[in-house]
Amino acid sequence: MNEMRLAELLQGDGRRTHRAIVERWVIRGQLVLQTAAHFGAGEAGDYTDMPLLLDERGQPLLPGTSIAGALRNALRERQLGDGTPLPKDDHKAEQQEERRLMSTRLFGFYQGDDDDEGHQSPLIVEDAPGRAPARGDRFELRDGVAIDGKTRTAAVSPDEAKKERGKKFDMELLAAGTTFDLGFELIVSVPYTGPNGDSASSNHNARFSDHRHELLRALATTLGALERGEITLGARKRRGFGQCLVKEWAVRRYDLTTRDGLLAWLARERDYPNAPRVTAKQEARVADAIAALSGIPAAELAMDDNRRRVSLQANFAVESSLLIRAGMGQEDQDAPDMVHLHSWRDGHSVPIVAGTSWAGVLRHRAVKIAKTLGGPEADDRVKSLIDCLFGPAEIKKEDKSARASRLSVHESTVTGGRELVQTRVRIDRFTGGALDTGLFDEQPHFGAGEAAVELSIEIRSPAPQSLREDDKPVVPAAEVGLLLLLLKDLWTGDLRVGGEASVGRGVLSGRSAVLTVGGETYRFTDEAGKLVVEGDRKVLQGYVDALVKKVE
Repeated sequence: MNEMRLAELLQGDGRRTHRAIVERWVIRGQLVLQTAAHFGAGEAGDYTDMPLLLDERGQPLLPGTSIAGALRNALRERQLGDGTPLPKDDHKAEQQEERRLMSTRLFGFYQGDDDDEGHQSPLIVEDAPGRAPARGDRFELRDGVAIDGKTRTAAVSPDEAKKERGKKFDMELLAAGTTFDLGFELIVSVPYTGPNGDSASSNHNARFSDHRHELLRALATTLGALERGEITLGARKRRGFGQCLVKEWAVRRYDLTTRDGLLAWLARERDYPNAPRVTAKQEARVADAIAALSGIPAAELAMDDNRRRVSLQANFAVESSLLIRAGMGQEDQDAPDMVHLHSWRDGHSVPIVAGTSWAGVLRHRAVKIAKTLGGPEADDRVKSLIDCLFGPAEIKKEDKSARASRLSVHESTVTGGRELVQTRVRIDRFTGGALDTGLFDEQPHFGAGEAAVELSIEIRSPAPQSLREDDKPVVPAAEVGLLLLLLKDLWTGDLRVGGEASVGRGVLSGRSAVLTVGGETYRFTDEAGKLVVEGDRKVLQGYVDALVKKVE
């Protein structure tokens, strides 16, 4: 870096009227979808309720606004914890706290009616053009339906059909394996000192060094979370959609205090091949690349994680069969009437348990457990508990308390087992004979103890009461107790997954599970039909007791 030119920029008065840019960082990456994702066009289409956003060539497009919003939220949650609300317009103290956050420094801060301290984001996020996978289908079609909590059916009477409109829908998804070309550009400029800024060169240098360090630290932390798959994108990302990874990064740094660096950035090295530059290209290690180019040790680019989440990974054997109906996308005219849901993985169609299916089953059983423990007069307490964890079942226009689900469920791939076509017939209840036109066939996935499926759940903390450093949110003990009881019902086969549970489908049996709460890990293992628990059983019982106290 040209130290003389930098000193002029740091001491000059021009920074108070315009932006003095010192460095530009250009970062490219290839994002790969691990599960199906939906980036919507914003309105219903002719053939589907929720079509995809495509560019003029008919290729997938991931808007830069979607990327920036997801990255900003992830960085803010990492620093403040989950669920921290944005400051209100009349809360000046909280707004000052918000301005000091790393997410605000990297992504900018809004400017209110009587607030002249808003500033532009130094990070430019480009729209990401997509490419469909080389093998397999480019798109998937899935349908969704709201299940009645009492009847556990999707049917509605003719009188209710109009009222229930919108609870049966279909959506278009990008298949797993779709890639997007990410593009970011970070502008490192001389920090604004205000009209009465300090003129001492040493203070200018320290201020700029700290400013540069914080920007690069925030960038490395955010992109590092993206490359590790911690950030999901698009619609229904807390129900298994939009899981992604970044496979490769290319990082370039341009020093605009030198002639060669400025010309190299202007020409993007196309017409200026001899410009000195450093290119770091490594697999999924963007923090190391930034450290190598900035001179800042990689350890100093790491950021503390203040999220206090509860996670559960459980493995089950499929004892009977699974049938989660694939309502759309069956192009074969000779296909059975009902086929188990499949999705694309590595160019192959594999059977899955959708995150929406897991969430629906768990929510219904959670309500049943809470009402059983709380008694007939606990309806309000049960609704508050379930809505706080799973999100409200129905959002009305006048309801200002709408919130996203704090429970995230991933899609699960079913391994092992096989699919067989089974012919069934509908019986007349009066005659005991077969009904005309009542013959149908279906293709469930049979496990017979050989198939396995994994359940992955993460619970975020609720919103804290303030932005104080000592008020970090944690997941309530009652919700951990509810999660344990849900795991018990799945483990013992009492809670069934998918359709046609009344004819024996969807029975699971637990094999192993790992529960992480507040840094403590509890392991559950099935050894010859006996449950083995690693961890303090009294602590686990305390979580269940907290649930009982919550709903009683």
